[in-house]
Amino acid sequence: MEDLKRKQSMLAVKISSLLIFAVLVGCDAAQNADEAVNRELDKLAEIGNIAGESAIAISDQVKREGKEFEWTTAQEAGAAEGLVIDHAVGNIELIAASGNEINVKTTVWFNESFFKNDNIRTQVTEQAATSLTLQDGMLELRTHPRDDSGISLWDWSQKQFGDSGFMIDYVIEVPEALQNIRIKNDVGKVRVNELKGAFELQLGAGEVQLNQTEITGSSRIVSEAGSIKLDIGQIDPDGSLTANTSAGSITAAFAPSMKYTLDTETELGQITGASRGQSDVNGGGAKISLTTSVGSIKVNP
Repeated sequence: MEDLKRKQSMLAVKISSLLIFAVLVGCDAAQNADEAVNRELDKLAEIGNIAGESAIAISDQVKREGKEFEWTTAQEAGAAEGLVIDHAVGNIELIAASGNEINVKTTVWFNESFFKNDNIRTQVTEQAATSLTLQDGMLELRTHPRDDSGISLWDWSQKQFGDSGFMIDYVIEVPEALQNIRIKNDVGKVRVNELKGAFELQLGAGEVQLNQTEITGSSRIVSEAGSIKLDIGQIDPDGSLTANTSAGSITAAFAPSMKYTLDTETELGQITGASRGQSDVNGGGAKISLTTSVGSIKVNP
């Protein structure tokens, strides 16, 4: 992380120097300097993406070299209105499903370079369970030891064995009734496929994707390091969408018929496919805000 900040600072100094030079030497040189600035911005924008891609690459390596254990959990959604997941390491994929049953495939991946003890690994797999608990109208998804649903499997393993060198993936079939989705994932991917609802997604490092998604309420997506990729088919007139990255890019594709008011802003990065600031599309409508601290924004690429 310190190395990341150092790279950002160095590039920021270089960009400032180029801008000062452009002012001093006139219009022709300014145009050349502007091109150089854009090149530096492109480099800077990639830092967050690289951090996210590195996290994904590590998880892919664990899958190639490690061992896996998986099981499925199914439960009626009942009167629940949404789904809550607070996750540490791994990928989460949500898929639209018919009916009122939520199905979860849980896969635990063990990193052999950390988790070499077969006996401990066996105890973890024997203890692992996934549950859905209804609380305040929301189903909370958690993987935990069988005898204690109040502690995560990572925390339990660390406490019992001094080791938690594994990650957990979820593939979740989500019924239409669950239209309030809240996910916090420290490291990994979050992918939402063909769902309809309001989304609160927070990511530390990795990647967030919304594919053929319909926004029906107030939605917010935040990534500290890594990219956000949006494919939005519709947004309700009284809905809203905010997407923000601290370091990383945002790519957004909106259905041609959508009516929305778009606001784009970046501190260090390029914006393509849309004007900087606010603009109405198809007469305007629901508010959509795309912002980055360090990173590019591409609209309808």
